[in-house]
Amino acid sequence: MLVVGLTGGIGAGKSCVLQCFKSLGIDVFDTDQVARQLVQSGLPAFKAIVKHFGKHIVAANGELDRSLLRQLIFENTAEREWLEQLLHPLIYKNLSEQLCLATSAYAVIEIPLLMEHPQPSFIDRVLLVVSSESERIARIRRRDGLRMDEIRSVMAQQMPAEKRLQMADDVLHNDQDISQLQLQVDRLHSFYLQLAGSHI
Repeated sequence: MLVVGLTGGIGAGKSCVLQCFKSLGIDVFDTDQVARQLVQSGLPAFKAIVKHFGKHIVAANGELDRSLLRQLIFENTAEREWLEQLLHPLIYKNLSEQLCLATSAYAVIEIPLLMEHPQPSFIDRVLLVVSSESERIARIRRRDGLRMDEIRSVMAQQMPAEKRLQMADDVLHNDQDISQLQLQVDRLHSFYLQLAGSHI
């Protein structure tokens, strides 16, 4: 099966693109969603994270305090790398198993940090979603309610747009309305169907 890795900077609109492919009957997967499932209370990854960071990382409901965890790893590169080394193999193992059950002609997986790390072996093409800085900032403010300095800090830590473009196989521009985005997805859909037909 042809597998497309969907990626892009924060606020580019990756989730919206994923839903566009889903509306066409394509099997789609979200690594953030997989990660949330893997760190549920009582599971091995949850226990490893609590042992590493301490019990204060657990919220009142017994689940991980994801906001606190994000803050801890954002401020500390070593802690972020530790968490990635724990979760990435588990996420990719889970996705490999789910891909075996996929029934569409091809599949799309949203992986925010696809370009920042070695690509999993099941990814055949990289689809990059790009958007203007102003549009990305507006989306982040609407979605997360972050301050401008927080947004700038997150964006500064991510891979430069020029380097992402060099690494991408396909590019979607997400600066207009959903109908224009869907038109781009429709064109890529036809292209991916052709590739899937000849994919070995």
